[in-house]
Amino acid sequence: MKQHDFPVVNACFMLESRSSLHVPAVIPTYAAWHYLSNLIVRNPGDLLNHTRRVLHCRQPALKQFLPGALYDLFLVLNDAGFALRTRVFRSVLPDLPDDHGEYFERWLMDGRQPGVEDIPFKGSLLPALELSEPRTEILSHK
Repeated sequence: MKQHDFPVVNACFMLESRSSLHVPAVIPTYAAWHYLSNLIVRNPGDLLNHTRRVLHCRQPALKQFLPGALYDLFLVLNDAGFALRTRVFRSVLPDLPDDHGEYFERWLMDGRQPGVEDIPFKGSLLPALELSEPRTEILSHK
């Protein structure tokens, strides 16, 4: 390495300084998904990165993780953030499998999480973290 050469910085760090909901195209698809997932594990109340992750999962290579990402957003919001839950759900509904679409539709309509289902939420991170009740504690951390 020459003295004036600098190490290459991972493009995912571009997300730190952005307020956009969309991931820049220069960031590789899986790298961005992993990076956003790590940010959410570190700070489950980070609604910006939850929303980014859900929207990012609309890409064909990540659609298998879309239900899990949406599930995490719904879990962290619990019964708060109805407008955010509704807007994000409506934007990804065409990309969700039918059984997942019905599950989240029921959650929105009933105002609470439906009973335990035999629907897998691949890519979901938050159930493994055992979020403490009430989840509003998580939302208060910035």
